[in-house]
Amino acid sequence: MIKKSWKFEGFTSEMPEWIQEKTSKQIKNSSLWVHTQQGKKPAKIGQWISINLRGQLNIHDEKPDNIAKELITGVAFTLLMAAVLVIMLAI
Repeated sequence: MIKKSWKFEGFTSEMPEWIQEKTSKQIKNSSLWVHTQQGKKPAKIGQWISINLRGQLNIHDEKPDNIAKELITGVAFTLLMAAVLVIMLAI
């Protein structure tokens, strides 16, 4: 589940603290290097960086969905599994 997201608009914009802790900048490179679970990945200007509940960063081209949509999906899945279980036990 995505906890926060931030759009990278270049090094002139102010970065949140949670971004600064898990990113780096290389000399002569306009990309922000994000330390993701898959390794270091470059984030270009205009891309979104998100942090999930485990504290892992990810890079997205479009603004990632917020936690509300993921919670609704999780609740719907749980209700579906409960209904399937009730039907199985009733047979």
